[in-house]
Amino acid sequence: TFAQSDVVDFAKFSGIPTINALTDGEHPCQILADLETVAEKLGTFSGKVITYVGDGACNVPLSWLWAASKLDFELRIAAPAAYQPDPAIVARAFPPGKSGGGRLVVTDDLAAAAHRTRTQRLLVDLVLGVLADSFARASRDRVEHDLAVFEREPRAVGASVASRDDHHLVGV
Repeated sequence: TFAQSDVVDFAKFSGIPTINALTDGEHPCQILADLETVAEKLGTFSGKVITYVGDGACNVPLSWLWAASKLDFELRIAAPAAYQPDPAIVARAFPPGKSGGGRLVVTDDLAAAAHRTRTQRLLVDLVLGVLADSFARASRDRVEHDLAVFEREPRAVGASVASRDDHHLVGV
């Protein structure tokens, strides 16, 4: 399925339970699998920090946003301003005065997103490719410094992975 509205309409009119495996708006099954990996590798996601680096407006970080709004972990999304989550979606997931659930930090500062994140693998292939120019336009010197710091860390490309030595997950 591509359109989120197709899944919503199907669920509304079909009369049967509907699972959104993937749409342009959400990717909840990916997040459930990632959360299972976090729990498997780290014991729990409660109290952890999950950092997403890349296109913060696409379906994966938006699904992370919904998970963070319900569960006890901090979600950090590092994305250039043009690629950050829609403020209306953020407001729905984290309404003013909301208690319970986790915390959300959205920034265009890679260093701030990775602050106190000691990971063994940092997935930055998307940032290094597609989004590097957008980050660089915001602050070329800062980005070059941040990426140099990240380059010192071993890097994996592909899927979200849990750190073995810490309570952080970094994904792209």
